[in-house]
Amino acid sequence: MSERERRDEVLDEALSALLDGELDEAAEAELRRRLASEPELAARLEALRGVDTILRETPEPGVPADLLARVRAEAEAPAPRVGVRPRAPRRARRLAIAGALAASAAAALLALSLLPGLRPRPEAPAPPAQAQAPAAPLDLEGASEEEILLAMDLEALEELELIEHLDLLERLDALDASGQG
Repeated sequence: MSERERRDEVLDEALSALLDGELDEAAEAELRRRLASEPELAARLEALRGVDTILRETPEPGVPADLLARVRAEAEAPAPRVGVRPRAPRRARRLAIAGALAASAAAALLALSLLPGLRPRPEAPAPPAQAQAPAAPLDLEGASEEEILLAMDLEALEELELIEHLDLLERLDALDASGQG
């Protein structure tokens, strides 16, 4: 803002204060002396007086009688869910995860087959594996048929290959779709 613009702004504030009766006696006397000797300043005062008159004569907008009731009704209404994306169905999520696992396995196999330095070197045959102690049996007493089936599926899951995982996911999706899962 230039120096002239700042001076004009200060003068406009002083003229507005004069119209509103907000100046002290000394400031009002000084401003009236300038108005008598500066016709340009007097014209600005008249322009501001015209705006002031228009504003005072403009009726205030009315407030509808039912505004409070409408605001309360709007405040008490349940808020709409804006910007919330619906979740993908479970089957779609599971298939996406399975697809990502399959793609990762395929990429790893491809990298191993193409890069000779990454291939495992043949080693001496490993000694026969010792039999693992069987896992402690699950306590399924009092479990529902669905919980027993799920536990059996989870135990079998450790022994399945990747393609069999997909079959299990499809069966679990079928349980979800029927409302049992």
